[in-house]
Amino acid sequence: MVSGEIRVERHIANIYNKIGARARALENQGQYALEELKYLAPWIDLPTPTDAMWRTGDADQVRRLDE
Repeated sequence: MVSGEIRVERHIANIYNKIGARARALENQGQYALEELKYLAPWIDLPTPTDAMWRTGDADQVRRLDE
C-alpha cells in the first residue's frame, strides 16, 4: 500500500505544480495587460485630484458652465 500512497502524493504534488504554473501565467498576463494599458493610456497613472480642486471657483464660472 505504500506504493499507492507514494503515487497519490506524487499526483497531488503534480497538481499543485500545475496550479502554481497557471497562477504565475495568469499573473504575468495581468502584468503585461497593465503595462500595455499604461502605454496606450498614460494618463491612468496621474494622481486623483483632491476634493479642493473641484470646490474652487465663483458663481460666474458656474453660470458659464450651465450655458
